[in-house]
Amino acid sequence: MKHKTKEFLIIIGCWAPVFVMPAVILLFVEQGSKYGLQEMAAAWSHTIPFFLIHLTHHFLLGPYLWDKRRYKAYGLCVAMILALYTSLQFAAMPSLRYPAPPSKKEKVLVPPPPMNKHSLVSPPPKKKAPRKRHLPVLPPVMGRVFMAILLMASDFGMVSYLRSRKTKQRIQDLERENLKMELDNLKYQLNPHFFMNTLNNIHSLIEIDHEKAQQAIINLSKLLRYALYESNGTWAPLCKEMEVLRLYAELMEMRFDRNVEIKMNLPEDCGDKEIPPLLLVCFVENAFKHGVSNRLPSFIHIDAVLDEDGEHLLFVCQNSMHKTSQAQEHRGIGMENVKKRLSLIYGEEYSLLVKNNDNTFDVCLQIPTTPHA
Repeated sequence: MKHKTKEFLIIIGCWAPVFVMPAVILLFVEQGSKYGLQEMAAAWSHTIPFFLIHLTHHFLLGPYLWDKRRYKAYGLCVAMILALYTSLQFAAMPSLRYPAPPSKKEKVLVPPPPMNKHSLVSPPPKKKAPRKRHLPVLPPVMGRVFMAILLMASDFGMVSYLRSRKTKQRIQDLERENLKMELDNLKYQLNPHFFMNTLNNIHSLIEIDHEKAQQAIINLSKLLRYALYESNGTWAPLCKEMEVLRLYAELMEMRFDRNVEIKMNLPEDCGDKEIPPLLLVCFVENAFKHGVSNRLPSFIHIDAVLDEDGEHLLFVCQNSMHKTSQAQEHRGIGMENVKKRLSLIYGEEYSLLVKNNDNTFDVCLQIPTTPHA
């Protein structure tokens, strides 16, 4: 219904100047001119049939153009409209005929010329002039019929354009819905994966230190509250995401001894900037999962920096590599989902560089930040 109203407003906007122009001419025409109310009404009487033809073709015959089963019905309706309009034009123009010749009763008898000596010779017979046919004047009528055909052809182009715009808008809406569904699907896959690993870490921590396990459960409850109630949208405050990184790092640090070096450099004042929820924590989770060993010296360095304008965030995560982690090659559902989310949300406006060196694994991510609406 909204689309039909929009089409009707476009048609009214195109025809309004045509109907207003005769009235404008009447208002601003010089006094003493032959143009008056009668001429304005005549102009409108010629315009109204074209307007009705346009409305009929657009709203009644337009839907037939996209149904192959109705092509014949469409052609028949167009032919009927043109035939009706042509007959009405002929009926409204009776004066456009050649004058009929005078009848025999109206012929005037001309007296014969006087007789003289030269009139004894009979003059040569005169040839009869060809009789004129009483045919209607076709050019005015056929010109208007041609204008009606041209009007319906132009309306066909407008209907095609509006339909293509509507189809394009529908495709964009479907793509937007599919994108949202895919993002939600990736997020729902990511959250259970993230908390499953966290629960496994707490299970290991319970056997080592009960007090640290209790604190880990408190931190986990904060993470759960954020994931369930504050990360349902497409964007999340950057300050909240930095807090999630701190909580997760503290949660993981409880189960490791002093052989693991953890350094974090996160911005304190993030303003109103936003990023996708639970995006950066996946890289940190990956670093703890594959870069830390209880028997060998390990390290994890995390840096997050905003540029001068605050329009981009540079995130760098570096962790140590061991033979066991090298064999796994940092593969998993978490990393794959993060890459898909980055492509779906940012397209080509992000930069992700992953380096797998002999002893270190580096991740460098640069994304634009979105101000809070």
